[in-house]
Amino acid sequence: MKGLFLNLLTIKDLRSKFLFTLFILFIFRVGSYLPIPGIDPVALRSYFKSQSDFSITNYFDFFSGGAFSNFSIFMLSIGPYISASIIIQLLVYSFPSLKKNARRG
Repeated sequence: MKGLFLNLLTIKDLRSKFLFTLFILFIFRVGSYLPIPGIDPVALRSYFKSQSDFSITNYFDFFSGGAFSNFSIFMLSIGPYISASIIIQLLVYSFPSLKKNARRG
C-alpha cells in the first residue's frame, strides 16, 4: 500500500491522472448541489418531507447521489443521452436520409 502512494507521488503521468479524477469528482459533487434556476427549494424540501421513506422519489434520489432532492444541474446524469441515442437509432430505420448518414459513420 505504501508503494502505491509512493508511485502516485513520483510518477508524473499517474499523478496527473489521479488529480484529474479528483477534479472531475469535485466538479460533479459541486454540480449536484447547484440548484436549477426557477425551482423553489422550500417547496421541494417540503415535498420530500411529505413522501414516505419507501417512495420512488426517495429511491431515485438515493441512486442519483442526492442530486434529485436538490433538483440540481447534474441530477439527470446520463439518462437523457441514452434516451436520445435510442430514439435516433429507431428513427434511422424510419427515414432513408438518416439511414444513409448512419452508413457513412
